[in-house]
Amino acid sequence: MGGGRHSDEDTEVFKSKNLKAERRRREKLSSRLLELRDLITKPTIITDSISYIHELKSHVQELSDQIFAMEATINEHEQKLERPEVDVSQEMKNWGIEVSKIDNNKL
Repeated sequence: MGGGRHSDEDTEVFKSKNLKAERRRREKLSSRLLELRDLITKPTIITDSISYIHELKSHVQELSDQIFAMEATINEHEQKLERPEVDVSQEMKNWGIEVSKIDNNKL
């Protein structure tokens, strides 16, 4: 009579095995999803990094151009402001004025 009946203990063992198998399946799925996410994320990070580096290079070039232009402008202004050193004694000689040097050590 009791041959077709399952005990509560058998049901618990069956449920326990199913729970463990389901837990392993979920963990495996979760692990694979994380691996997939890493595979997808790495190229994206690399692509974004490359784009950012190109932007930085462009910005550096713009700043270098600005510095070059500013230096050129400063050099132009300095050249306009520079006066050639004049040898006063030579200029006086050119005008016919004789100049003699004075020795500072003799009084």
